[in-house]
Amino acid sequence: YQRTLAKWHFWLSMIGTNVTFFAMLALGYLGMPRRYASYELDSAIAPLSSITTLHQVATLGALFLLIGQLIFVWNVVQSWLEGPQVRDDDPWNLRQNGLFTREFDWLGTKIDRLPVTDGGDDESETSPRSGPDD
Repeated sequence: YQRTLAKWHFWLSMIGTNVTFFAMLALGYLGMPRRYASYELDSAIAPLSSITTLHQVATLGALFLLIGQLIFVWNVVQSWLEGPQVRDDDPWNLRQNGLFTREFDWLGTKIDRLPVTDGGDDESETSPRSGPDD
C-alpha cells in the first residue's frame, strides 16, 4: 500500500468521525429527536439557526468520512493490482531481527504441507503422489 494514502485515510476518517458524531451529540443535548422526517422544534430548546448549523457540520464530517473511505478503497485496489509480488518466506525480515518465533515456524510448515493444484477440477491433479502412470 502507499503509506501517504494510508495516512490521508486515517486522518480524514478520524476527523470525519469526530466532527460528525460530536455534532450529533450536541444536537442530542439540544433535544433533537432521532429518526424524524421533519422537525417541529420549540425555539426555547435552541434557535433554529444553531440546529441547522450543527446539521451542516455533521454533514461535512460525513463527507470527510466518505472521502477517507474512498481513499482507502483506492489504496487497496491499487496495491492489489500494481503491488509487488512477495515470494520470500520471510518478507518482514523476522529471522534477521530475532522475532521469528515458533508460531511463524508452524505456519511455514503448514503452508509447505498444502497440496499444490493447478486449479483444475480433477482430484487426481491435486494429489501430490499422482503421476502420469496412475
